[in-house]
Amino acid sequence: MKFSKSKYFLLLIGFLMLVSCNALITKQSIPIELERQWMLTSIVGFAKEKLVRNKAQLDLTQYSGKKANLGCGDFAIEVAQLNGDKIKFKSKDNPAKKCIDSDVLEYVFRNELATVNRYKIEGHFLKLYQNDKIVMEFVAADWD
Repeated sequence: MKFSKSKYFLLLIGFLMLVSCNALITKQSIPIELERQWMLTSIVGFAKEKLVRNKAQLDLTQYSGKKANLGCGDFAIEVAQLNGDKIKFKSKDNPAKKCIDSDVLEYVFRNELATVNRYKIEGHFLKLYQNDKIVMEFVAADWD
């Protein structure tokens, strides 16, 4: 009887270790240089002044839960794929949103973000690309 209990215990421990290792492997972690709060400085169709006034940002810090804000509340951003300089984002809806002023900017941002497939960091600047075309540009929020 003791043999079968220990056998089941070992199987349980093995299963738990397998599940925990799998969770570590599939969890998407981002490079430390990308894990910052980024202020949006350029996106097609909008003046930089509007982006600054709206405090348009992409927050990829681990404590933020990865989100964006374009002047009308946060919405979740998921780094769906990351391999070298290749990146894919997914954005989630913000049902609590109650303003109209930022709707067009948010719409354009979400659509452009969905086309991004590559990124490049140059000093304190982040550029998001669709192939070779720059889609958005950001500056690190902690840079003066």
